[in-house]
Amino acid sequence: MHALECLEALDVGLAVWDAQGQRLVWNPTNDRLQGLEAPADAWPGHSMALAPHLQGMAGNRWALVYEARSAAGCTAMARVDVTDLVRRTQDLEDRVHQLARDSATDALTGLANRRHFDAVLSVEWNRAARTQSPLSLLMVDIDHFKKFNDYYGHLKGDRCLQRVAATLLGCARRAGDFVARFGGEEFVLLLPGVGPEEACETAQQCIEHMREVSLPHAASPVGPFVTLSIGVASLAPDSSSTATSLINAADAAMYRAKSGGRARYEVAGLCDWEIDDETPRTQPGAL
Repeated sequence: MHALECLEALDVGLAVWDAQGQRLVWNPTNDRLQGLEAPADAWPGHSMALAPHLQGMAGNRWALVYEARSAAGCTAMARVDVTDLVRRTQDLEDRVHQLARDSATDALTGLANRRHFDAVLSVEWNRAARTQSPLSLLMVDIDHFKKFNDYYGHLKGDRCLQRVAATLLGCARRAGDFVARFGGEEFVLLLPGVGPEEACETAQQCIEHMREVSLPHAASPVGPFVTLSIGVASLAPDSSSTATSLINAADAAMYRAKSGGRARYEVAGLCDWEIDDETPRTQPGAL
């Protein structure tokens, strides 16, 4: 009787079965025992302690189950309620994942940020170099964005950035297409496996879709709506090129698009790939 009282006082569910599956000892009113049943096979002749395993229970509760078997075929099981520990662990994991997402995301637009872009570019560059497949980059700039902020205010400027981000995201339709905010009013579209022709088609789509949005820009000399200038660079990576050169070429082509009238795209040519740090990206004039 005293032994049963001691079992009942345990803060665990406990049960022992003989080799025939008959329960010998248990604490019957302990709710941690619910669902604890004798194993289908007792494996007589082998004494062992099985590794503890986590078991889900009703009501989003969790238990750690211990099991040991004797050479005679008897089996003992104990179930320890670890719900609080599991929930704290899950909460911690959720917070870590959220921090990881936050560190990779631009807070204003919801796109990937520059850090995330740099990491993805490195991965895609190495993959393209291994497979000798093309890799394209679009450098996108909002035309006369400073004039937009000066005319409408910075809060409206933030909404403009968000609208452009959503528009560019809608143009990234292939598996692997990656859109990020590069900085300020500049965005990038990284297009793995895409050559120059398809990259130009995507650039034209971005320009046309932004035109269809018809976001007013009363201060723009280009027209009554927000427009985009885009630089397109494409290559199959090899030992003579770097990921930085891809960014540099797309950036130089984008500035040529701005110098050439804006609301258009330019493809990086030889002069853009070989441009150095001292060479002006654009002709004199307000951007």
